[in-house]
Amino acid sequence: LKHPCYNPKNPNAVRALIGGFSSNSVYFHKQDGSGYQLLAEQVISTDKFNPSLAAGLAKKLSTPHRFDRQRQTLIKSELERLQIEVHSRQVQEIIKKTLAVLANLQNQ
Repeated sequence: LKHPCYNPKNPNAVRALIGGFSSNSVYFHKQDGSGYQLLAEQVISTDKFNPSLAAGLAKKLSTPHRFDRQRQTLIKSELERLQIEVHSRQVQEIIKKTLAVLANLQNQ
């Protein structure tokens, strides 16, 4: 993120770096939740100038049902943070649907 060649306003660069990171199962899904936090921070900053790209990043958090309860809780926490800090319709729609999936899982 701090490399001089990285431009956070270049959608291809963001997809390559952040998308690549979120595909790394070991680091993105760390038990401490730091991968989810990093992604949420990027969604927040990207949404300010490119809501469509931010929505694409937010989708990386949209499959919590595939993970254990601890990771579901961590993902839910970041989604709730995004719900407060991000205002674009595209991202809010993804957050709403994913939180509904989590609610259904917890009610089972």
